[in-house]
Amino acid sequence: MIDAFNTLKEKQMVIQIIHKVRNKYHNAVFELIPFQSNIQQYYENAALMVATSSIEGFSMVLVEAKAFGIPTVAFNLKYAELWQDGITTVDRNDVDSLADSVVSLLKDRDLRLQRGKEAKQSLDRFDVEKTVQKWVALITAVIDGNEDGIQQMKESEEKVEEEFALNVLKEELGFIQREGYDFGFRV
Repeated sequence: MIDAFNTLKEKQMVIQIIHKVRNKYHNAVFELIPFQSNIQQYYENAALMVATSSIEGFSMVLVEAKAFGIPTVAFNLKYAELWQDGITTVDRNDVDSLADSVVSLLKDRDLRLQRGKEAKQSLDRFDVEKTVQKWVALITAVIDGNEDGIQQMKESEEKVEEEFALNVLKEELGFIQREGYDFGFRV
């Protein structure tokens, strides 16, 4: 991300990084923010988010940004289910395209607001209650050996890629267990 920002002509832009940065970037234009336990103010003041992960499962940072209506520029990764609506994707490690996309969104307020609105609306698909119901139905169908039920879920509008589903399942069941819900499942 810092490499991408270093290619920008608009050097007056300041990026805030809530992360550790190596000495390699000592000439970059950024503000280093130490660890924060409450980052709500940063989301509330953000014009956009730049996600530069090269590997990502179910990104809570992306979910949080979407919840605040923040448009995102990100590398195009394998788990495309969440990387839709409100997300501008570029080829992985293409820092020039990343920088161009950031500048484009920063210069076009209407586009930025539209992408932010799309981002927030896209979270309806990931509503906790709906998601838990879907997982319970899927797990019950698997446990009961109900192949028809599993097939119906596969054919429904909201298809889920198998590998994505397995990764999310682990995270969701862990969350459910940590939050004190008990459906008899163990991770």
